[in-house]
Amino acid sequence: MPNRQCVAWSEFYTKVTSMEKCEKKTAIDHFNQLLTAAGYNYYGNEVMYSGVDGREMEVEIFGVVYYQRLRHMVADKFQVRATGPVDPVTLQPVKGRKKGVGIRFGEMERDALIAHGSAFCLQ
Repeated sequence: MPNRQCVAWSEFYTKVTSMEKCEKKTAIDHFNQLLTAAGYNYYGNEVMYSGVDGREMEVEIFGVVYYQRLRHMVADKFQVRATGPVDPVTLQPVKGRKKGVGIRFGEMERDALIAHGSAFCLQ
């Protein structure tokens, strides 16, 4: 699959955009019709009032949002350790997630826990 730059260059040289072959009716049109059926403006423009100074604002209250799934999931990345092997020289946890051991907890991390009132987590 070509990257974005390849697609852009091919559109430049062939003078054909990739959007020309898309379908004419999109999901946005469908949802705009649903807004109209519910009594709102077709484009989502409605009059709202500022909660700070009470001024009238004409703003879009609905819009399209694009989401992408994160490649790294938290469940795959987190590490937890209560007890485990310790390096005899540094007295720090042994490195390596596959060994079931924790990560080094430095001075800044320790200070952050103390500042947030979570000193009980420290040993």
